[in-house]
Amino acid sequence: MLVIPNLKKPASPQPTNDSPTNTPPRHTRFIFVTGGVMSSLGKGLTASALAAVLQARGFSVVQQKLDPYLNVDPGTMSPFQHGEVYVTADGAETDLDLGHYERFTGVPTSKLSNLTAGQVYWNLLQAERKGELLGKTVQVVPHVTNAIKAHIAKLDGLADFALVEVGGTVGDIESMAFIEAIRQYGQGLRGNRGKVCRNDACYLHLTYAPYLKAVGEIKTKPSQNAIKDLLHFGIQADVVVVRSEVEVGRAELDKIALFAGLEPAHVVNCPDSDSIYRVPVTLHAAGLDEAVLDHFGLSAPKPDLAGWQRIADLSRTPPRTVKIAVVGKYVQLGDAYKSLNEALLHGGFAHDAKVQIVFVDSEALEQVSDAELAAQLGEAAAVLIPGGFGARGTEGKIRAIRWARENKVPFLGICLGLQMAIAEYARSVVGLPGADSTEFTAEKGNPQHPVICQMTEWQTPDGQLMTREEGGNLGGTMRLGAYPAKLAPGSLAATIYGTENIAERHRHRYEFNPRYREALEQAGLVFSGLSPENKQLCEIIELPQAAHPFFIAVQYHPEFQSTPLKPSPLFAAFVAAALTR
Repeated sequence: MLVIPNLKKPASPQPTNDSPTNTPPRHTRFIFVTGGVMSSLGKGLTASALAAVLQARGFSVVQQKLDPYLNVDPGTMSPFQHGEVYVTADGAETDLDLGHYERFTGVPTSKLSNLTAGQVYWNLLQAERKGELLGKTVQVVPHVTNAIKAHIAKLDGLADFALVEVGGTVGDIESMAFIEAIRQYGQGLRGNRGKVCRNDACYLHLTYAPYLKAVGEIKTKPSQNAIKDLLHFGIQADVVVVRSEVEVGRAELDKIALFAGLEPAHVVNCPDSDSIYRVPVTLHAAGLDEAVLDHFGLSAPKPDLAGWQRIADLSRTPPRTVKIAVVGKYVQLGDAYKSLNEALLHGGFAHDAKVQIVFVDSEALEQVSDAELAAQLGEAAAVLIPGGFGARGTEGKIRAIRWARENKVPFLGICLGLQMAIAEYARSVVGLPGADSTEFTAEKGNPQHPVICQMTEWQTPDGQLMTREEGGNLGGTMRLGAYPAKLAPGSLAATIYGTENIAERHRHRYEFNPRYREALEQAGLVFSGLSPENKQLCEIIELPQAAHPFFIAVQYHPEFQSTPLKPSPLFAAFVAAALTR
């Protein structure tokens, strides 16, 4: 019998907006986060870390990402190009930065938290076709910018601070409308909010200061030019965060402040960190939260960041480590499994351990011998099969699952991982050759035993009936968002969660075919989690612990609700099982 050890409690609780110490917000102050010089500076991470520090000082926060690309949502974008698609509780497919938002603040995101240029133009052109714009000439200004501002305005009144991140780099053609929209929005806040003119907008600009090893110097010119680029669009930066590989000295920061027309304290440095979870501590030490509060004319108690300090130190000098193999087909790009990777680290934090992720290419496993497969997977103490789409690499996943099952290695399957675990069990144990998913018909042909098939209709989290049709659109046609599950009493799943009723987030088109349930159960597979709304929908499978110490797979994505200060129970239990090997 698996004993789930008590999770390590963080040194300080993770604050949330519903904390009893927070009074209902009276008005919202907006922090607009932009980036210059180049992309991938970490705007989302910086905004999230700042939000966490503001929470620790007693304020409530809400966050939003404005994405300039023309896709309606990231749902149909390749993980190789865009990274993972993050799913909110209400079923929105969004940018992966929203995962940072939730992991750092514990505040659930929603459809309100992400807006793409594609959504703006889609809605605007539909309105134009219906004649709702009264025959006006449709223009970027004011129609597109007004639509963006209207979306931003939905945050007003929700929290003390709204942090709004604009994707891309200032100067990009596709981001111009968004930059103009936040300029207009800030202008309105500064002049038209009631009788008293409040300074309720702050423009926080990230720049980059390269270090030239040949001459041993930090160069400030790119940052100076980036601040001027922003000014070219009518926005004066109020606070500047200078990203860098190494520490930037005060003299260089003061030089940037001089050219930006800012007080020296409003230009802070954020060098590369050994752990993203050290960033709240780093930014507070640099004075970012003080600069922001000074801009707004506010004061607040000093933050308690002991919880963040603990997990940052744990990442650097862990008392113990454990290797876990992630067998997937997007392993060349870490961001494709961003939330999953972080949730594994969180599971380690729960036990004062650091998880070392060993990425294994599932497609490559299809070509190796049994001995080579065992050698690759045998380096790790546990095996995880993540979600994914398409037939490529699925046979390699099935081989990895069989190896973990037969060798009694702790196993966790997520989404497609559950489906392939069912296919493997049906083939190897039940004796159903060719058991597979109808998702792969185009590549593999019709499966002899379709143990996984498409569900043609379902209800969204808000009660809307959705249907799928052959040849229809791909975008937005999955079971998305948080759905409940009823766990079998005494099951491994119920032991892990400590309850029989849970709700987790989904993102998939295909489901277990209940026609095969009786045969699988007779062969020993346990269906320990079912949808209470439709008992035909399988949420969790597992093997009895008499047959395997830890073998469980789930149709949902538990990684989307895991945070470093409050790890997902499933990941914490999985890491605990790995640590016992």
